[in-house]
Amino acid sequence: MFLWLKLPEGIDTREIFKTALAHNVAYVIGHPFHCDESGSNTMRLNFSFPTLEQIEAGIKRLAGLTIKFIKAKKLFYENCWGRSQRGHLF
Repeated sequence: MFLWLKLPEGIDTREIFKTALAHNVAYVIGHPFHCDESGSNTMRLNFSFPTLEQIEAGIKRLAGLTIKFIKAKKLFYENCWGRSQRGHLF
């Protein structure tokens, strides 16, 4: 089972990858799945092997890393309610 994740524009999932691995979280960088040179802000997550506890822990670690990365880059994006946010995913 896979989940496709799209992060705010301006984030390159290749930049976060090594840090994620250092925190025992792995994902597939999304860019190679796009034929038009886009998708640098996407990733594919795999949930077919880990336990529910491992999935929850991994998602929390990945979310924390992503939030730090967004704050460091000072990126703006719209949340699900349409309000502009800076560094807040939820």
